[in-house]
Amino acid sequence: HTQRYRETREWPNPIVVKLTHVEPALTPPIIETTGVKWDAATKTAACEGDLKNMGDSAAVEVGFETRDITGMDWNERTSAWMAGKLMPATSTGAFKINLDGLLPGKTYEVRAVVKHPLITLYGKELKVKAP
Repeated sequence: HTQRYRETREWPNPIVVKLTHVEPALTPPIIETTGVKWDAATKTAACEGDLKNMGDSAAVEVGFETRDITGMDWNERTSAWMAGKLMPATSTGAFKINLDGLLPGKTYEVRAVVKHPLITLYGKELKVKAP
């Protein structure tokens, strides 16, 4: 037998599910975007991140993603995130990566990324302008 919504979208006999002894399927890694600034000497964005926790994995990959936000306000961010180089990490701590290929005069949003075998997580977004 099946139940379905009435045309009034009422559910006269709701189902209640009680979950007990629930345990998490994984411990996620924790990453922070700690800084980004324009390096005029190399013409790259010098990005800094901090891998706070490896989660339940012996190795993860860390890196940064960027997207062009020139002329956009906070609610208008429609451009896709562009993945940068990822590097393997087998321990927690700070890391730095220089991102090249940013166009002059553009404003970019940068965020740290950690790729766990089961999940990908991100740090907060920071802005950098390529002069």
